[in-house]
Amino acid sequence: MLVALVLLVAGCRIGSPPTPTPPISASPTETLTPAGDVLRINGVPVRRIVIPSASIGPIFALAADTLYRMEKGTWTPIGNDRLGRHYLVDPEDLERVFRGRHRVCGGSPPEPDVPMEESKDGGLHWRQLTLGTNIEPMLFDPNDHEVIYGADCNSLVISTNAGNTWSRIDPLPGYSIVDVRLIGTMLLVLGINPVGTSALSAVDVTDPHTPEAGGILLTANGKARMDATRELIVVAGAGSIHTSSDGGQTWSETEALVEVDPVQTPPAGATAAGNPLGNVLSLRIGPSKIKRLYAGTAAGLIVSQDDGLTWVRYDGVSATAIVTEIQFGLANADLYVTTDPGVIMVPAP
Repeated sequence: MLVALVLLVAGCRIGSPPTPTPPISASPTETLTPAGDVLRINGVPVRRIVIPSASIGPIFALAADTLYRMEKGTWTPIGNDRLGRHYLVDPEDLERVFRGRHRVCGGSPPEPDVPMEESKDGGLHWRQLTLGTNIEPMLFDPNDHEVIYGADCNSLVISTNAGNTWSRIDPLPGYSIVDVRLIGTMLLVLGINPVGTSALSAVDVTDPHTPEAGGILLTANGKARMDATRELIVVAGAGSIHTSSDGGQTWSETEALVEVDPVQTPPAGATAAGNPLGNVLSLRIGPSKIKRLYAGTAAGLIVSQDDGLTWVRYDGVSATAIVTEIQFGLANADLYVTTDPGVIMVPAP
């Protein structure tokens, strides 16, 4: 199976470039962006794409400071956002949108306050949520979309009334929260501390009004990221992959290597040469029928199909690009990869 993925990725190196998928990211002038290039709207690089789910596809895009909404296959400008906020769209009501972020943690002098806002008409008009200042909305509770989970620099924050008020809980003292995932009534919370160590904790949100913080499930060296499904939890970063198939009760740790030259297939029984996996900036588990992991790093996008033991680079994304977010496009056919130059769309390997 690994050889198949190596050949697939190697094909991006030694063959013709992948056939561009006619992207939903066509600009209003109908100019298509070839797969692997930074997406542009009217010539301006897209720096963020908002995709509520793979069954919906892209809804919003930010190009420079202009906010666009996808309407009938065309990006239409609807406003501005100069604060680089995170967008949370209700997948059951696409007109309902929250945007906000916390200040840069540990910044000196402190960054100015960042307001949180709510829209009920798909981003045309916004209402400021005063008590949501400096909070990044991260996740709706699928059982009650009035419940929103988010983070500031110091705490997990929870709203049970659609962002009007927030309560704080500190499941990881001394850590800044970077990822949250909900499995049933267990909220997984991953944080990174100032010295670069990562930790994973669980919060019981059977009743979101009275969340109960549990103990630390896992600590990991370096800056890690986490993704989770009901079947698998993965924490990746700094040379190791940690996996759990029992909700975090027990863990397997393996050394993770990024192949130096995936074009060369090692002899039978030999291990491919590789460098240790470094810090991970984004992590996604592939669709259920495809056993793959996707990791964003400071040196491009890498892919694994053996639960993170070995990784190969995907050359649809430059090895010099800093990858900070990975999203699945419509029907999981494409990946939208957020990098420092902008968002890149590539066929999902």
